[in-house]
Amino acid sequence: METKATKKNVAAKTKALQQKAPKERPVIYVGPGFKDWRLNHCMIFRSGIPAPEGDDPVLRRLFVTPDALNQALADIKKPGTALHTFYMQAVAKHTQEMKARGGN
Repeated sequence: METKATKKNVAAKTKALQQKAPKERPVIYVGPGFKDWRLNHCMIFRSGIPAPEGDDPVLRRLFVTPDALNQALADIKKPGTALHTFYMQAVAKHTQEMKARGGN
């Protein structure tokens, strides 16, 4: 038989898990992948957006939750959408980094 204290304890633990969950949800990187980058297209991260990509204003927007994956993949191909814009900015960023390093 459960007591009031036990019910409160279970409720508190459940609430704590629910508050923790959004930060540790799996996300999928839908941006471009390059040989010399750590990220690959459709790479899955089980504990949210990794550092340092989470601090990058362009790359952090290229992570989506699994339930948003299909729409995100469609949006990336569609000019004028936010994800298409961020995808193209990530490509441009990589190109600039390569030029800065003396690559093609």
